Amino acid sequence: MEVPDIIKSTTVELTLIMEEPGRQTFTFYDHYDQETGDLTHGDHVMKLSVQRLTTYKEDNDKSTLLKQTVTYLEVRFMDFNEKPLKCFDVFNLNKWPTNDTELVRHGRDDIKELTEHYIDILSDTEHSSMLREWTIIKRKKTNGINCHDL
Repeated sequence: MEVPDIIKSTTVELTLIMEEPGRQTFTFYDHYDQETGDLTHGDHVMKLSVQRLTTYKEDNDKSTLLKQTVTYLEVRFMDFNEKPLKCFDVFNLNKWPTNDTELVRHGRDDIKELTEHYIDILSDTEHSSMLREWTIIKRKKTNGINCHDL
């Protein structure tokens, strides 16, 4: 799983938790009696403080923490959705098209972008041959050659 996918699934989970409790919190509220302040687990009863506990939906501290965490994650990892970092998706074989015609065109713009971004560290030969080599790599992969062996 790629980092952007993990960040997305994490923020979705956190957003869901804002709306409804997770399993552990749900279990707590299931065993807590708001009127008496008793927390019951099996035969054991624990008296919680006389102060009324906030319901899950009314807990502003929890909501604020979760919202700020989601915002932080989105801002912290937003570079994965911008060039040049986004261009590295081209190397993810799981995202390669299966149609030969689409595969021929696949990634050309990303390789051009990466080549231009790293122009200062590429030799003239490397820079000028990048797209040709990219096509060769794709052809070898479709012919069943493992790219790790290249």
